[in-house]
Amino acid sequence: MPELDAEEGMGADGAAVILGNRGGVSVKLQEEAGKHIIPFHCMPYRLEFALLSAQKGSPWVGNVYNLLHIIWKTYHFSSKSRRELKCLGVKMGVSVNNPSGVKGTRWLPHVSRALDVLLKQEKKQWTLEDSGQYIAVYAHMDHLAASTTNADVAGREKHIKETMEDGSFLAFCHFLADLFSAISKYSLLLQRNDVILPQAVSSLRNLILNIEAMTVRPCPSGKLASFHAAMKRQREMLSSKSRSRKCSLNLCFGCLVQTGCNMNSNEVHLRKGEAGNMAKDGPISQTAPRLQKQIETTVAAIVKQLRLRFSSLLCQEEHGTDTAATKAVKCYQVFNHDVWPETAEKLVDYGIEEVTFLLDHFQCVVERTSFI
Repeated sequence: MPELDAEEGMGADGAAVILGNRGGVSVKLQEEAGKHIIPFHCMPYRLEFALLSAQKGSPWVGNVYNLLHIIWKTYHFSSKSRRELKCLGVKMGVSVNNPSGVKGTRWLPHVSRALDVLLKQEKKQWTLEDSGQYIAVYAHMDHLAASTTNADVAGREKHIKETMEDGSFLAFCHFLADLFSAISKYSLLLQRNDVILPQAVSSLRNLILNIEAMTVRPCPSGKLASFHAAMKRQREMLSSKSRSRKCSLNLCFGCLVQTGCNMNSNEVHLRKGEAGNMAKDGPISQTAPRLQKQIETTVAAIVKQLRLRFSSLLCQEEHGTDTAATKAVKCYQVFNHDVWPETAEKLVDYGIEEVTFLLDHFQCVVERTSFI
């Protein structure tokens, strides 16, 4: 077929009818146009499927997902609840947004957007004392749990309220926001029209390294790092006041208004979890082992799924299972300027073997199109 003369590869969404090894469109295309054609699963789709699979391997990711979905349902199907939340936000000085849904064909953008809306604060400078949407939702859930006559609704809202009081869970939400931010940047890179395959593979390796580094320390200037630092500052402030006024130390997330030994304010008292320990000096791995374990579990699950879903791009180095297609993909690395040698001596002979292999692999295309 003349229109397939210059065809080198095809990308698809992963449906069996397209990429099936026996009767898929990719097989028919190779039979029609040549075995040199490289079929591959759309990379943004692979990223989405990797995250969906990783959700099953991390219980707390599922808990965050369920919490966001319940919050969305509470306000999506009730105009009265939305109106009450807006009014409550006005009283608190919070610009309330409608909670975002988490279910959809694009899992990452949905969950990332819903998390950003829930953790949104009014001030650009991150502090625990900044009332935001989290505080408004918590206060409204507390109101619904106390005022409703429906036992099912009261139990659901009470469960949400108690979950939001868990300091470890709140910190994990900030960790997920950092994690999804890094993955979202890679997803946007894959969607660019000018991205080349070697650049995508190189960025994937960098993404995996950055994700694995999150088990050692929070992302610099990320939401978890800011949350951790703010908790330390609040603990120092409350410790000094408790010594001078003989008050008990109670970490809060929200706007603090100190009156004697009572705090009458828009706040979430972090009664559960490891909030008190996290505010102490030292890394999270030492002060909050429960949170650290969940971070490590989540990172391990996501890295495992990324390596599995992108194995055709990474396995040639890890398992030594080169095929003609995977070797061709690897050879495209020579066109990535970022990995070129820095010295002129090495640059002279760089890429000769890879270019030779590509010319041989795509020989029929080169001959048909008269490139040489």
